[in-house]
Amino acid sequence: MTMHSPGGDHVASFYHLRGGALAEAQGCQGLACFAARHDDPATWQSAQQEPRLYCLGQCDRGPATTATLPASRKHRIVRCQARTPVLLERIVAGGARDLGRYRSLGGGRALEAALKLPPQELLRLVDNAGLRGRGGAGFPAGRKWAAVAQQRSVAKYVVANADEGDPGAYCDRVLIEEDPFRLIEGM
Repeated sequence: MTMHSPGGDHVASFYHLRGGALAEAQGCQGLACFAARHDDPATWQSAQQEPRLYCLGQCDRGPATTATLPASRKHRIVRCQARTPVLLERIVAGGARDLGRYRSLGGGRALEAALKLPPQELLRLVDNAGLRGRGGAGFPAGRKWAAVAQQRSVAKYVVANADEGDPGAYCDRVLIEEDPFRLIEGM
């Protein structure tokens, strides 16, 4: 995540930019902004300044700059080309930031179904589905769940690391902000 110092003129994150002054309206050269460069060529041109800036945490709004986004670009543009969206279904429908909306759009059904299954059957289904973590390693969820189930401890904890501290790695930010109960239900 990129954070600015209290004075607002220095980057307080990402090692190569620590303490470096940023130009006003400096553009991001991160991968998402690069991919969106044709949507706003003038903004992309501002990314050619030094020091180079590789992530502003606004990958869903690329190309992004250090300046406040114009009103016309404040809302996320989410498009889904799949016939039946799965991960993005509620986001395409406008998001589900509160529990009532989440439930009205079908949220909670998977948890209800999972709670009706014997634990070993649920583990088998997760393993057979081939689900993988969303981190870079894509660790098999079935293996992780089985390892946790085998532990004798009564108290067990689930941790969702949503830091996404690598430049250009804000791929899940929109999911967490616009459909937070999906993350909770999945956990």
